[in-house]
Amino acid sequence: MSCWIRGCPTKSGLTKKSLFTPYSDEMFNKWKDSGIAKKGINKFTKKSRVCELHFQKDDVIRVDTFKIEGSEDFLVPRKVPKLRKGAIPSIFPPVRHYHINSIGEQINYYRINVNKQNQKKQQTGETSVVAQLTSYGKNHQIFNNTEEIALVEYIKRIADIYYGITPKEVRKLAYQFAIKNGSKVRNSWNENKIAGEDWFRNFRKRNNSLPIRLKTTSLCKAISFNKHNVNLFFTNLKTICNCLKVKPSNIWNMDEIGISTVHTPDRVIARREMKQLGKIISTETETLVTMAVAVSAIGNTIPPFFIFPRAHYKDHFIQEGPLGSAGDVDPLGWMKEEHFIKYCQHFVHHVRPSKEKPVLLLLDNHESHLSIEALDYLKENGIIVLSFPYHCSHKLQPLDRSVYEPLKNHINTACDNWLASNPGKSLSIYDISEIIKTALPLATTSTNIQAGFRVSGISPLNENIFPDIEFLGSNILINREDTSIVIKAENDELLSVQENVDLSAAQENVDFLSLKKNNSPSSIYQDISHLPKVEPYQEKKRTCKRTNAIYTDSLEKDALMEQKLDCPRKSRISKEETEIEQKSKTIRKNKNKINSDKDVKVKEDSYADETMKDDSRVQGFKRELEADKILGSADDNGKLMYLMQWKGTDAVDMVSASEANAKCPQIVIRFYEERITWKRAKVKP
Repeated sequence: MSCWIRGCPTKSGLTKKSLFTPYSDEMFNKWKDSGIAKKGINKFTKKSRVCELHFQKDDVIRVDTFKIEGSEDFLVPRKVPKLRKGAIPSIFPPVRHYHINSIGEQINYYRINVNKQNQKKQQTGETSVVAQLTSYGKNHQIFNNTEEIALVEYIKRIADIYYGITPKEVRKLAYQFAIKNGSKVRNSWNENKIAGEDWFRNFRKRNNSLPIRLKTTSLCKAISFNKHNVNLFFTNLKTICNCLKVKPSNIWNMDEIGISTVHTPDRVIARREMKQLGKIISTETETLVTMAVAVSAIGNTIPPFFIFPRAHYKDHFIQEGPLGSAGDVDPLGWMKEEHFIKYCQHFVHHVRPSKEKPVLLLLDNHESHLSIEALDYLKENGIIVLSFPYHCSHKLQPLDRSVYEPLKNHINTACDNWLASNPGKSLSIYDISEIIKTALPLATTSTNIQAGFRVSGISPLNENIFPDIEFLGSNILINREDTSIVIKAENDELLSVQENVDLSAAQENVDFLSLKKNNSPSSIYQDISHLPKVEPYQEKKRTCKRTNAIYTDSLEKDALMEQKLDCPRKSRISKEETEIEQKSKTIRKNKNKINSDKDVKVKEDSYADETMKDDSRVQGFKRELEADKILGSADDNGKLMYLMQWKGTDAVDMVSASEANAKCPQIVIRFYEERITWKRAKVKP
């Protein structure tokens, strides 16, 4: 709706004002007699609307006044202005000033551009002039639409590779481009060498697809989440689902989360003049309780499993927790291999898997999840264990995608309510189970759980859930062949990432005339601030780095067992070599203090005899030690090997089975007797 008066600014949509109509026949006749009928294009009727710009300032009421006895008048602003009784429109064009009936403003100036037709009417003596209002365009817009689109493209592209720029850097970049392009800017831009805050504010309004966010991403996650690891994970997942016909109800995800006694309070409403606002928390020193959660692809969940930082477990730790919960203790409250075995028993008890009805369990590569005993137990009960790729759980794990974030918020709210219900008390680890009983059902809803499996591409299975733009960060970081790294953009255009340039330093030799003609708009800003250059990434050596694998598979489990046995052996060897080297240095230092060469020889011979048995270069039965027991077995290129422990020392060695059978047959027999399982035949009644 617009004003009926010809030439009014509200007709062109430049401003929005309140509209009024004559509320009675008497007022209609008074408005008509005032000469308003000649000011419009159409016939003036009772339904014709006239805006507030054509009334005097006092004719429009914006505030209602209430009088209270014994006190001052009470003023209440009106949501919709109303017209004073008996008010008649009296302000019409052609004029250059319109009265604005608003608090704090009185006059608004508009430029009037009179065309040739209106000039002819003025020459003939006609009084009505059609006013054409010319606006200034978009406020504070220095660049044209093409240049702004290029800036938006550049900001998005550099954020896709995890090197996004801050609002201040965007303002610096805009100023540098405006100076190089010869655009007319304000004096404040030249004084501060940066674009103004008002320009950036209006720039964001014109491009609302650029929110300001902060979410940290570690370098390991950016590198590990690449196409190779993701494709390997989905290949294994597809193989299991096709071969074993695993249903969504039998796909489970398990992970741990730390619950602290010191929570983050929710925001509160307080006085504006208060600069330091506090909210009560329990203590300043936090204590961590680990909770293991498991959810299925159809939205089901099982009771949680707690690990408390205590030496001895008591039943009252989980007395107020969710029904069916279980727990254990650890001095630090962390999940370890012995705790994971108990959790597997807890999981089997509630899920009830079998070899006829297999279950797929998805978990990360934490060391506590790779217990050989636990993997054997899961395999015997029909559970297939599939691990996520290294440092990829933030994208592939359903619990991380849709459950843990709302769970943390509900825990904070529950802690606030608990402290308000128990004033003067501190939240301890024994109250964590009660907090979880309130917060966990609110976070582990069927909608949240199913959304996590859906956005990670697990259920329903969608191996193309992640577009190419998700892997831009890994493409720029793991390329080791050339220092000039190539990124694939959204429009399949290849951009060469050159050396990193500080945003405060402008390039001297930039041809902006050629930049404008370039088909790639984002390259306009790359010549001022290049995309970051990353040196060839050198991967740190890890003794036990693991990738995506099906750990209940025989080959993977054997390789894992050999790796677990080999890692402590290598660390022990390096430790022994270090100790031997340190002792040798001590002997060389003390050699000058010994007067007799004979004493030196005796001392060195005694040291050699002492360290001969623990020397890493002497292994197996060459140590001349008595065998104590066999810890495990492994396959070395088709040759059976035993992990032998020796009496009177912590040293262990891999020895061949043929040598052990000849030198210690009783220990070999005892090793197999401990692992024999007898199956009793069922007698039908």
